[in-house]
Amino acid sequence: MPAPYLVSACLLWMTAMCMGVSQAACQRTYVVGVSDLGYSAFYDGKTLRGIAPELVHELMRRSGCRLVLSFRPRARVMQEFAAGTLDIITSVQRTPERDLIGAFLPYAYTETDLATPAAYSGITSLAAFAERSGLQLGVVRGIYYGRHAGALIESLADAGRLQYSPDFQNLAAKLNGGRIQGALFPFTIHVKLMNDGVLDGGTVVTGIPEEEPASIGLYLKHGEVAPADVERLNKWLKALVREGWVERTYASYLGRAQARHLFRLAHQP
Repeated sequence: MPAPYLVSACLLWMTAMCMGVSQAACQRTYVVGVSDLGYSAFYDGKTLRGIAPELVHELMRRSGCRLVLSFRPRARVMQEFAAGTLDIITSVQRTPERDLIGAFLPYAYTETDLATPAAYSGITSLAAFAERSGLQLGVVRGIYYGRHAGALIESLADAGRLQYSPDFQNLAAKLNGGRIQGALFPFTIHVKLMNDGVLDGGTVVTGIPEEEPASIGLYLKHGEVAPADVERLNKWLKALVREGWVERTYASYLGRAQARHLFRLAHQP
């Protein structure tokens, strides 16, 4: 593991020790895989920041469990979780395939949006994009974009109209450079890329009407995280959601209006 990853993990552990966690409450230390996903997790100089690291830190502080962050590319995080190298992963949607290998603990929402250059601003949906023959769509490996978007992604791949990127910075560069005419970005990612100037200012972001905001959460690996520890972590995670801690943390990065938009299902009667 590169040195910055170890430093971040050790600082997280030591902070918890200083805040009163003198003995781990869980049966062992668990390794948590995180990736560069916009405001969900990112490096600010040498410091790992973002919603997911703050969530893991607070969950560790409250539960008494020792949780060590491991920063990896998204596709590698998913592969190592499936293989049992990582015990927990964050910022992930629930799927039947993932349910076979882990327990899903929801805490927030995500939505997938279509980004296009200004020249294609007339395209107002992913379906309309797919109907325009010849246009190339970009996605990042290891990301689940939702059932409806996934079906269109498969059809574009079959037609030779899909390009993969290893991360969202590379995807943004392809879109800015005209190598693709559209790209799919989760909400917390395109907001940060636009704020940082990584996406061109003229980029148009359009929601996918067929996809409602989807729950995201932690996955805890079956056979690696003890059932009692799953219960303990779930108890404290639910408390963070119930108290509004999670939404406030999103708002601290996205802004209150953007966070309210993302959590709109939680506020429905």
